[in-house]
Amino acid sequence: MILQRLAEQASLGEPAIVSVAGANDREVLEAVYKAADQMISRFILFGAKKEIIDILESRRKGLSQHPAIQIREAETPEIAAAQAVKAVSSREADILMKNMKNTLKFLQT
Repeated sequence: MILQRLAEQASLGEPAIVSVAGANDREVLEAVYKAADQMISRFILFGAKKEIIDILESRRKGLSQHPAIQIREAETPEIAAAQAVKAVSSREADILMKNMKNTLKFLQT
């Protein structure tokens, strides 16, 4: 559903930039991989950088260097949530996304 909406927006012009809190999650990164590969969106990923890179690279070598993917270190889930929200509020990103974990911490940000 989200990928479909992103594809629709991309067809109308510039792909949306998605700010992802807690991006060190396989399911989240699977969606990121699919959308980035189809160039329907760009992503700023916040979380444990090494873990994000490891997950992306296990999917496909070089994926962490994809031009539609930016990875930013966040030492804790709270910091990742705060940075992801700030990226949207400062208009660096258009859409906020999070993993399914740590919802309470995310909502407290």
